[in-house]
Amino acid sequence: MSISIGFRMDFHKIQYEELEEIIKQYSALFERYEIKVTNSFENAEQVRCIINFSKKYLKDKFSLHLPKNILEDGEELKKCELLFQMLKDMKYDGNLITHIPYDIDFEKYESILLKLSKIIPSNSILLLENIVVERSTEYLIKINKLFEILDKFGINNIKFCLDFGHLVFSFYKNDKSQEEALKELSNCIHIMQNIKEIHLHDFYGELDHLHLGEGLLKLENIAKFILSNEISSPIIIETTISNPNEDGCEQIELVKQILSS
Repeated sequence: MSISIGFRMDFHKIQYEELEEIIKQYSALFERYEIKVTNSFENAEQVRCIINFSKKYLKDKFSLHLPKNILEDGEELKKCELLFQMLKDMKYDGNLITHIPYDIDFEKYESILLKLSKIIPSNSILLLENIVVERSTEYLIKINKLFEILDKFGINNIKFCLDFGHLVFSFYKNDKSQEEALKELSNCIHIMQNIKEIHLHDFYGELDHLHLGEGLLKLENIAKFILSNEISSPIIIETTISNPNEDGCEQIELVKQILSS
């Protein structure tokens, strides 16, 4: 099973030449990345530069992490609508990620998601990502129901981004093991059928987004779950690397070794 692995990237307002060099150097080391949509994306020229250079050096192996709260925040949603139009013009066809709030308002989200499904750039997919919550089981059941509704409507361009770090951290807060978290997840049929991207990061105590291997996440169990369920979705490691050639390569190699063992 071939799974592409990369990191999240945060491009600030930097010059054209510097941006191309950064992306070129990254692509020489890693297979893909996920770009965090920041204020710089309000500048049309900056958006064009980021997308064009990403296409040039990474082809189609990159995605965009939208503002986290577009299902609840009207202003964030409006900004994304403008961004979608720019992405359409540039023929962007990758994943677009946002978060699923804990208090899922099914009636409200149904309306918003139906609207989003019509304005998402062609061949792109909006991915809804699970967050860290206090009531882990209840949250999973709600997400499963949400995707059951989307499946019934036949909406094919809204899928799920499975954040294993958030999932296991949530169950940890409920004094439940990683094994229990994965078992409950596997029972959520509509979630399992809609996984299109995976996020990985470690946690310890109240600290989140740690390097893999620095916390409580049992990466071997995660790898077994991915392989046994034949999930071939791309993986984004959501940690902050200090040196791509050192801890960056080490994190990627750790995941590759676990998945191939």
